[in-house]
Amino acid sequence: MTGRDVLNRALLLMDRVDCDGMVDTENTADYENKALVLLNPLISELSKAERREEAVPVSSLEEEIALTDDTVEKCLSYGLASHLAFMDNDMNNFNFYQTW
Repeated sequence: MTGRDVLNRALLLMDRVDCDGMVDTENTADYENKALVLLNPLISELSKAERREEAVPVSSLEEEIALTDDTVEKCLSYGLASHLAFMDNDMNNFNFYQTW
């Protein structure tokens, strides 16, 4: 999965979708600008959890993330959603995403 895939999953969790249920790219540019800065520390922590020798940061949202798909889907997406909710001062969703 790529950084963009993770961002899109996080935005779906946050209900940032249009009337067709697709990610609302017109109103989520701020999230896209913040995503890369937030992803790399999360990748670093999850790399430790997977017992990898080193974390492989991403330099663009188009790059593949060097974690298992299971970790990306179950942890990284929720972690990114949590950080984005926190930046929006949305403490209810921040706390909800933290429980995953």
